[in-house]
Amino acid sequence: MYLMQNMDFIEHACRPKTRRKIKFNSVVNVVLIPSVKEMESMKNDLWWSNTDYISFHMSSCKELRDCMCEHSPPLTRGQAMKILYQPSTIDECSITINCSAQI
Repeated sequence: MYLMQNMDFIEHACRPKTRRKIKFNSVVNVVLIPSVKEMESMKNDLWWSNTDYISFHMSSCKELRDCMCEHSPPLTRGQAMKILYQPSTIDECSITINCSAQI
């Protein structure tokens, strides 16, 4: 095994070197990166605000409450979260999913 590895190395080392050519493209592509001042005007379009986060939270709370109440007997918060946000982990035979909360 050792001899075979050494033979491969010797074969590789004895190969004639090929000349490589370097070529430069005359066309340049430029991407302008906006400055901090320019990005300030786009901030509301790029990032969520505190109002958005509050809206997301209120929406998810309502969705959970609706899902919990629609089942008989009512589901626990954990069960409702599992049904709504991890549906692939629910065994279809064990519980009927009827969470059609409208926001």
